[in-house]
Amino acid sequence: MMILCPYCGQIQQQADQCVACKGIFEPLSRCASQISMGPWYMVMPKRPFMPGFSYDVLKDMVKRGRIKADTPVRGPGTNQLWAYAARAPGVAHLLGKCYACDMDITPGQPACPGCKTSFPTEFDRNKLGLAAGSLAQAVRAQLERNVDLCPTCGMKIADHNRCGSCGVVFNPPDMATRITLGAWSLRYSSRPFYISSSYQEIKDRIEVGGIKPDTILRGPTTYQFWSMAQTVPGIAHLLGYCQSCRKQITPKLTVCPHCSAHLDVTVPQDELGLLFPTQESVVEAQRQLDEAVAQLEEARRGGEEPAQQVPDGIEADFLPLAVDDTASAAPAGEGMFSNQPAATPAAAPVAMPVGTSERSTDAFAMYADQPVGDTMFGDAGSPAAAALGAVADGDVEAENPFFAAPAANTPAAPNSAAAALGGAAVSVGAPGARASIDIGVRGRHGKKKTNVAAMAGFGITAVFLGIVMIFLLSSNSSRSNDRPVVQEEAPKPKPRIKEEATPYQLDRKKELEAEAKAALDATRSSKRYDPLIAKVKEEMQAIDGFWNEKRYYEGEKKFHDLESAIAAIAALNATRDGALSSKIQAQEIAARAKEKNAEQAAAKEWGEGGVHLAEAERLFSGEEFESANKAWSLSFQAYQKALVRSETAIAAAESRAKFLEDVVKNFTQAQIEAVGGPNFVKAVAAIGEGDKLYQTGEYDTALDKYQTANKLIPDIELAVQSVVGVHFWAVKTGYLATDAIIAVNKGQPFTKSMQADLRQAYNQLMVGPQFLAAIPTDEKPALDALAKLLLETARDTVVQNRGEVVRASYNIGVQVRIIEEILQSPGDYIETANKNAIKEKIEVIKSEAKIAGYSSEFLDVIGEMEEKTSMKPEFEALRQSRQFMHDLRTKLMEYDSAMEILPQGV
Repeated sequence: MMILCPYCGQIQQQADQCVACKGIFEPLSRCASQISMGPWYMVMPKRPFMPGFSYDVLKDMVKRGRIKADTPVRGPGTNQLWAYAARAPGVAHLLGKCYACDMDITPGQPACPGCKTSFPTEFDRNKLGLAAGSLAQAVRAQLERNVDLCPTCGMKIADHNRCGSCGVVFNPPDMATRITLGAWSLRYSSRPFYISSSYQEIKDRIEVGGIKPDTILRGPTTYQFWSMAQTVPGIAHLLGYCQSCRKQITPKLTVCPHCSAHLDVTVPQDELGLLFPTQESVVEAQRQLDEAVAQLEEARRGGEEPAQQVPDGIEADFLPLAVDDTASAAPAGEGMFSNQPAATPAAAPVAMPVGTSERSTDAFAMYADQPVGDTMFGDAGSPAAAALGAVADGDVEAENPFFAAPAANTPAAPNSAAAALGGAAVSVGAPGARASIDIGVRGRHGKKKTNVAAMAGFGITAVFLGIVMIFLLSSNSSRSNDRPVVQEEAPKPKPRIKEEATPYQLDRKKELEAEAKAALDATRSSKRYDPLIAKVKEEMQAIDGFWNEKRYYEGEKKFHDLESAIAAIAALNATRDGALSSKIQAQEIAARAKEKNAEQAAAKEWGEGGVHLAEAERLFSGEEFESANKAWSLSFQAYQKALVRSETAIAAAESRAKFLEDVVKNFTQAQIEAVGGPNFVKAVAAIGEGDKLYQTGEYDTALDKYQTANKLIPDIELAVQSVVGVHFWAVKTGYLATDAIIAVNKGQPFTKSMQADLRQAYNQLMVGPQFLAAIPTDEKPALDALAKLLLETARDTVVQNRGEVVRASYNIGVQVRIIEEILQSPGDYIETANKNAIKEKIEVIKSEAKIAGYSSEFLDVIGEMEEKTSMKPEFEALRQSRQFMHDLRTKLMEYDSAMEILPQGV
């Protein structure tokens, strides 16, 4: 009879243990595997079809060196797409790498000190963690971070447009149609590491004939154990089978017409469907598992034949799915799978798939002695793991099937969750079940048995009991006849079975030898390295000794010890490298601080850095790498403080110099001191306080004072401008006032912007708050009232406050705006009336300029304006006059340019 391994999906002859992955077909082993299952996967060429493992198991595998920086992994941190471990969120920081910026960090840090990225450290063991956004974008992002790794199958790629292994084309349209992630996996021989599929994709494949009744798959309704499609809830009815009674039905029925079982199930896309989905359920299952194993061991020590007591939800016994060639219900050419025993002993054998073979006693012996508690995923650390013996090559933990249909004439286990899925647990001692947990539940240390060994033991026991009975009868007879008792000879020990090294043992030994050589080559003799080197050599010699004696399985037990010895050297090297990295960082920051003159500006901090630097060198020379790392880190921190302090001192000095430079940019020192006003007084006081603070080394506070002084410069400039630049403000105010009147006269609004500009200009002329309050806030004020206020009242107020010379400049601004408006009249030339008006305004400007004491340069400018209007031809006079007035207006409206032709105030 052929059976299907629920751990790796291998079809093989019926046995107690899988010939491919060495998983044990026992309920307690299945329970231990469910405890370790989770949403994380790694590329393992030797065991490509093993289920995923939990985040706790992943961390243990990283710790043991089974997952390295270049190991392809996928899980919730990578949206279930393949990525190198050093670039996978949730994994990279355990290896000492920031997945975001590739910075080297201390393993296990919660966040990157460089880019400040926080690292995820908790993951739901039942959730895949699929991407919420576009899958195409997620694939593209993985390609950018992992340039030579296919995100969908985990294989190396040479072409960024297409994967040569799985055939996926890396462009959004193709990915959108070919990639759908979910919790279902098909056993692809050609694509063993292809990402899991959604339930919808599985249904689509059924529709096109891509999945048949004997297709091997796993998903949420199989607790992630491999099963045949025709037995899987949620899948079987789509193929025309009832997952409960196994009878053929019309495809897609939701209720079985034979057993009334409900066939349609709700299948979540982002959940694995684990039997123990939460950490609380895992803890409880582990407790029950430990108790069950303890009871088994106690029963064995008492010479009893124990009954299996397993945690809730795990069947009391397990019969793997068998290929039954006597079943007539299967369509031609399809293998019918059942977990019933063969109908009769005479059932014809079924041809095994290529690559499978009978499990021999040697194959069992290979896994008979493994380190206690070392499961396929890692060290389980519990008595249950030791007794169960979940065995493997160290890559992944033994996986355990959960789903078993009822065996013939066997009662259901009262606490089995499988009954809810249409299966029933098999009680120990029932027909078809094994008599003792000893046959299948076994540890990786201690005594273990195979089916062959168990049957042989049973035969020996029967013979021994027969001899005892004969001896007792003989003894009674001799007593009655007073004949001496004849003692039986003790049975001779059985000869040791000849061992042969398995491919795994040969490969792993070769790998370990290479790793050991690399570790030894990278070290040098010293007080800390010598014991570690000696330990590696000792373990290698021990393994070679067992190998020479052909005791391969005892030698295999030493593999873990050699791995630990190599890891100890790697850990010490990592600590040493970390210390050297800290040294480089400290030296770099010291060089930067020195460039900023930190020896003088931050003498205290600079000295502290030097002390820690010297102490680190001393500790490193003594091979106290951990302490040296801390000392260099303290040195880095001290030099960092020195750098910051020095940079603050420089910034303070620059801020003070900026004040002195900017405050006299447009005015003389005498002008600023004379008319700088209250703000200048405040600025001078702040500069004085800053100078005192700077002298005492309080650079940061001094910098604040200097910056306060700099913020007052614009106010100081305005105060000086209101006196020195009074003619500028008078011309500008007159121009703005006339511009507002012209706008209102044309029906345009008196905007908030115009109102604000006028208030600022009149304020600089010191007209007083009463006049400022009189400026209308309405956007449509009365024209007459506005004109009277801005032309008559404003001029009288200016005279009262600033004198007749300032009023003259105000009127010049008014006249300039009127000339500009005349020139904007429609037509191709300046009409005679407009020429006369312009000439009249120019004469007013000349007269007012003389009153205000303007320079001859200004009068020359105005004279040029008169020449422009008299040019021939007429159209050219208009064009040049307009351009001239535009340039004049622009010059008069800016302080710096206006003061080139306007006089300074007194």
